[in-house]
Amino acid sequence: MQIILAQPYLPGLVRRYIARFPEASVRTLDCLPNLGPDPAAIAELECPDGEGLLFGDGMFSNSPRTALFTRLKALGVSLGSAVLDGALVSDDARIGSGAVLYPHCVVDAGAVIGFNTIIGPGAVIEDGVSIGNHCFIGAHCVVKRGSEVGSGSYLADGCVVGGVHGYRGETTAVKLGRGVVVYDTLAIRQDVEPGVIRDSLVGDEIRVLR
Repeated sequence: MQIILAQPYLPGLVRRYIARFPEASVRTLDCLPNLGPDPAAIAELECPDGEGLLFGDGMFSNSPRTALFTRLKALGVSLGSAVLDGALVSDDARIGSGAVLYPHCVVDAGAVIGFNTIIGPGAVIEDGVSIGNHCFIGAHCVVKRGSEVGSGSYLADGCVVGGVHGYRGETTAVKLGRGVVVYDTLAIRQDVEPGVIRDSLVGDEIRVLR
């Protein structure tokens, strides 16, 4: 098995986790200042063992982490998921290829975590939640029961997605479209369309044209 490190999120925890695989080869990709892994290194990447683990950065959907995942899948590599010590995952939760779950996060019954998605330490993914592919869910985020987070979305540390609990049977679910970015520990109580950035420093809402 080959372990690929590309400016991993919380690298100390990652090094501690991969120490349990002494037989694995570890490759650290060359990185450009402030830009992440060199695109040339991504294009030249090989994984002859056919099995691997990928630990990338915590940036959002345009990060090299997505390009790395795509390259490895194109090579036919079987990418495993990594559940770090202390993460609590329900037996019937579904965890996608290449996902990384950090310590003390909670993934409840029936939740779905997409390919190459990072769940930060202390995050709570409630029952029935669907998180798309290539997402970053920051430390101590809470995604409420039945909510959906579209692929390529980024939630900064401490964000809350979904309504507060109310009367019995009242829905608290919220749907975030693809590529939504939420900063500044915001609480999202309503659906958000694809490509929207929520940032309290620059305005209520910005739309990203892709």
